[in-house]
Amino acid sequence: MNYIDIAIVGLVIFGAVKGFSKGFIIEAASLIALILGLIGALLFSSTVGTLLESFIDADRIPPSGVLFILTFIAIIIGINLLAKFLTRVLKMAALGGLNRLLGAVFGGLKFILILSAITLILDQFEFLFTFMEDDIIDESQFYEPVKSIGSVVLEWLLDKKDLLPEELV
Repeated sequence: MNYIDIAIVGLVIFGAVKGFSKGFIIEAASLIALILGLIGALLFSSTVGTLLESFIDADRIPPSGVLFILTFIAIIIGINLLAKFLTRVLKMAALGGLNRLLGAVFGGLKFILILSAITLILDQFEFLFTFMEDDIIDESQFYEPVKSIGSVVLEWLLDKKDLLPEELV
């Protein structure tokens, strides 16, 4: 194991510990909130502007960028409030331990996914990393497997592109 492997393992352990402390519901909700927040803001920020017209003068409505940010934040807050409520329900049902255990697994997997995206990006700019020894990546036990996860996810997302609304593509 070289220092790239140690960094990968360390970050995955950090993600697992973070997931354990927050629990599955909160961890999953943070990822879902980010994705749905972006999609919802893209799709509904103009609708928010139209709704605001019924309450305030049209010339006082914020620009579309501000409406996008407001919609994004509102969706994230709504999903996070729902997640906190569900977490309390799980604690009352004595499922808090399971929530934490699944949170650790999800947190670790989330960090693997983030690291896989980073490795795909870094591979495009490997010419910038002349300070590293040439064989350090080749000797890494985890770099290529993590990168291959990113490739699989990227291919899957590109295959699903036609399922997205036209405004998002």
